[in-house]
Amino acid sequence: MFGLSGVIWGMVLAQAGGCLLNFVALRREARLRSIPIRYSQCLEEFDVVWRFSIPAVLAEILISAISWYAATMLVRQLNGYGEMGAFSAANQWFNAMLWLPFMLNGVTLPVLSERLAANDRANIIKLLKMTFMTNAAVIVPILTLGSIASPYIMASYGRGFREAWPTLIAVLVTATILSFELPIAQLITASGRMWLGFSSNVGWGIVFLGGTSLLLKWGWGSFGLATARLLAYSAHAIFSLAFAAIFITGARRAFRTTEGAVPAFSSAGGNDIAG
Repeated sequence: MFGLSGVIWGMVLAQAGGCLLNFVALRREARLRSIPIRYSQCLEEFDVVWRFSIPAVLAEILISAISWYAATMLVRQLNGYGEMGAFSAANQWFNAMLWLPFMLNGVTLPVLSERLAANDRANIIKLLKMTFMTNAAVIVPILTLGSIASPYIMASYGRGFREAWPTLIAVLVTATILSFELPIAQLITASGRMWLGFSSNVGWGIVFLGGTSLLLKWGWGSFGLATARLLAYSAHAIFSLAFAAIFITGARRAFRTTEGAVPAFSSAGGNDIAG
């Protein structure tokens, strides 16, 4: 009824309604379980907010702001709105490809948190491998078929979009890289290293904006924006793999140390083995 303003206010009201419903539900469950909620003591939890919530929020803001600014750089180019239309069409496949991996990885987060609390690194590594393979089974066929059919997919949005098929391929490859990163990102989250995650996003943003600026000067258009994001996620993937390698190496060392400690504890006649 109110055009674009109506859409925006509808989104605001939907979020406000969700906050209200969650507030009511949380207080009801707390009352049923005799859990007192005292706002006068909320600052006692500031350490958790600082170590986890603040960097998580900043990371989301950073990603949104940099993506918006990169898109603005594209729009300001010659025929920028047409190029942005091609990128937006291809980017629909980015979101569609990542829907299932995001859902699957959301389920693994509480399991990773619980296993980290138990210091069960062996099963953490198994879970990461299983999630990685599941994501690969979902994403790789889509990447292959989507790349082969990219000219026809882009043409389905209009005859003028067909020439933007390289943009779609860059978008599909980027989604594939990100899907492989997701398990490691969940590990960073579960281990509480949110400031480390935020720092990696800063590096992602620098590569994204720098690559966008350079490639748009070369006249690459939508393909330049998609390629810059691909380079940014590739750099981010290198960081994630380095973190995973350090974690796995530490887990194997801890396992070897525990193995060496078993005979000493066993010879003492104890039933409990400290690792």
